[in-house]
Amino acid sequence: LGLTISKKNKAALWNLKTKRLYHLVGWHKGEIESIKFDNSDRYFATGGTDGRTHLWNIKTGKMVGNLAPHADYVTAIGFSKNSLWCATGSYDKSISITNISSMKFAYKLRAHSSVITKIGFLNNFRMISGDKEGNLVCSNYSKGKVIKRFPNLPDVVVDFCFDTKERFMFATTKNRNIFLYDLEKYELINEQFIKTNSTITSLEFVPDLMYIVVGTIDGILYIYDLFADEKQLEEFIETKNYAAAYKLINENPMLKNSISYNHLEKIWDNSVNK
Repeated sequence: LGLTISKKNKAALWNLKTKRLYHLVGWHKGEIESIKFDNSDRYFATGGTDGRTHLWNIKTGKMVGNLAPHADYVTAIGFSKNSLWCATGSYDKSISITNISSMKFAYKLRAHSSVITKIGFLNNFRMISGDKEGNLVCSNYSKGKVIKRFPNLPDVVVDFCFDTKERFMFATTKNRNIFLYDLEKYELINEQFIKTNSTITSLEFVPDLMYIVVGTIDGILYIYDLFADEKQLEEFIETKNYAAAYKLINENPMLKNSISYNHLEKIWDNSVNK
């Protein structure tokens, strides 16, 4: 667990198993704005108000290197799935992409018109970034080029996450809604996929259970079962109400990952082939 220490320009790394302080790191000339762990549990990065990003070894607590600096606060950090690339976003509206296996700066991506608030990585060299004005951009991080711009959110991009197969993206702003995007067509599917009663601060997809965990500003965690409509889908299939079944799937495309949907598709294929 990584925590920033206010007014100390340091970050604390805690071991959750032993419940003890593991490391205390610093070297920033201002407050630490962001912390991110890589996917291999080897490194973590800290970004500060000094525009600097430092890379640290989790085991030793020693600094491994410095990433490309920004002209303003470092507000977002992301690691690629293979942990070979690191991207940092800033108040300067740019994203710096570094190959951390060689510690060589690769690209400076200028695809946003506002402060970078979130960075996430997908397979096939894709990276999603969001900003304070609600812009969502998909880029090729190995080439530093924009692939596609998504339909904008109405407010600041607070957080987003992806399903296991990377077919869908769940994104949220300060308006208490979770937006559902199609990652294959880069389209907005549903502006109110999930509605909450409180301002959302974080999102997390739980692949084994097909849950979305939502953290809110009032300190409450909400858990949404993305397969909650599957029983209704089964009933439509059993009663041969296929029009209602497909309407339900359009409203909740996550059902395409369910066993019931596969059953429905087999019924459709058999009817077509007769």
